[in-house]
Amino acid sequence: MKALRAFRVLRPLRLVSGVPSLQVVMNSILKSMLPLLQITLLVFFMVTIYSIMGLELFKCKMHKTCYYTGT
Repeated sequence: MKALRAFRVLRPLRLVSGVPSLQVVMNSILKSMLPLLQITLLVFFMVTIYSIMGLELFKCKMHKTCYYTGT
């Protein structure tokens, strides 16, 4: 029964078929999904590369920095 309630969210999409300007908006949103996915993958790749570089640059540099050396 709860699965059928999830389809209530799709009710406003029926409005799109009746209003031409909303059709234009929905078509442009759907056409922009692929380029946005490509940009997201590129950003994810760059973040991964920079995180690997950061790990390699700063490994073993921060050991014993949280210890109090005085007694």
